[in-house]
Amino acid sequence: MEGLLKSAPQPQENSVPIKAGESSPAVISNKGDNVAENIFFHDGVPIDVYRYFGLELETDQRTKSHVKAIWEFVTKNTNSYSSALLALRRIERKLGSPRGSEGRWDKMYNWVAIRQHMKSKKGEQKQIQEARLKSLEGGEE
Repeated sequence: MEGLLKSAPQPQENSVPIKAGESSPAVISNKGDNVAENIFFHDGVPIDVYRYFGLELETDQRTKSHVKAIWEFVTKNTNSYSSALLALRRIERKLGSPRGSEGRWDKMYNWVAIRQHMKSKKGEQKQIQEARLKSLEGGEE
């Protein structure tokens, strides 16, 4: 029995399992949280995120862009992979279950899009207020 184990082909250290029909290979990243871990990416998003939402890697472009936007939003304020995944879960718990035929990623994407829109509007509002203050200060002179 021991001889069989030794003769069996051993997986290479940086090998990536690829399913038949998969068109784009995964990219390996070695950024860790104090431990060495391999993170496999597909279109800029870790494969674990696709698995988390129950999505196939070869899904439609709209869904891929939604998942990528969610991942970019979550990783913006985190410094590690595991804390980004925890933030993803925290947001989903906060939002609750999707309704009807809405997917989990759709609900989270809508929330992310609204947050980003609100942030941009707050920035515009701040610029308008600063311009108004400057014009008022300039008018007093």
